[in-house]
Amino acid sequence: MRPSHLIHIVGTGGLLLVGLGFVSIFVGSGEISFNEVWAVLAGEPATSAAETIVWQMRLPRIPVAIVAGAALGVAGALTQALTRNPLAEPGLMGVNAGAALGVALCYTFMMAPPTGLVVSVAMLGSGIAGLIVLAVGGVLTGQWDSLRLILSGAALSAVVSAVTHWLIVAQPNTFQNFRGWASGTVSNRPLGLMWLCVFLVAVALLAVLSFSGHLGALALGDDMARSMGARPRLTWTVVGGAAIVLTGCATTLVGPIGFLGLVAPLIVRSLAGPSVELLIVGSAIFGAVTLLLADVLGRVVLPPREVAAGILCSLIGGPLFVVVAQRMRVVKL
Repeated sequence: MRPSHLIHIVGTGGLLLVGLGFVSIFVGSGEISFNEVWAVLAGEPATSAAETIVWQMRLPRIPVAIVAGAALGVAGALTQALTRNPLAEPGLMGVNAGAALGVALCYTFMMAPPTGLVVSVAMLGSGIAGLIVLAVGGVLTGQWDSLRLILSGAALSAVVSAVTHWLIVAQPNTFQNFRGWASGTVSNRPLGLMWLCVFLVAVALLAVLSFSGHLGALALGDDMARSMGARPRLTWTVVGGAAIVLTGCATTLVGPIGFLGLVAPLIVRSLAGPSVELLIVGSAIFGAVTLLLADVLGRVVLPPREVAAGILCSLIGGPLFVVVAQRMRVVKL
């Protein structure tokens, strides 16, 4: 990993995050002026409506978008690295759908489930879905290929998503609590849930970075990785588990978001090459940038209504993926 590339990625991504964070505070569907927002931030006299919009609706969305976007970006990078397929992402591997089903079940059986339970069930759903895809894809037996994994994930996602949608339609209470979350909405979340997700994301990132050397060796194939001292099965377990935790946290915070985990690693590779450490750090930064950008755009494209960030991510991610893939010529990892 070249220091210049790290500085370039961190510097560019950091500037984008700061700029988007600033815009996020001053731009929104609420009808308050720039001067009113500035007065609230400066502690000057302001209307109660302006204070509510700034402190309870706009500012809290920034850390939610950053944490969830970073988690999805890294989860996508890990999925691509493990499968050695630049077209793989958590949504295609069934992990998003599993987490979504877990949250839907929570809202089906409980009116106001505790935040810890929601996170736990989302993680459990992600883990079960991930294990099923790994088993069907042949990873557990050592006879796998990336195409088989992606097809297994796509099939599982379709089945699990159908069950989730049935729960939403059949249960009015579930529909009321789930409808905004299911479209991928960035909004204020309970402080306890935020701290729990921040802790889990940090632990997952540290675990992944400690195995970055093994993960890089896997790109050369299992046999070559073993000859270099790497342990493929342990690496799959730790890194795959981290991807499940990251996806579960992000899905719990903002709902199922498509394309983000696919596009963020592609952007990083186009800027700085295939270094595993740089890919992980860069995917976290540009994942956060992408989700925050989608949230900001969603507030202004159809005023006075807001468009969910998940919808914008799909609209942005699809064309951007095609452009980046054409420029990179989608070489194998």
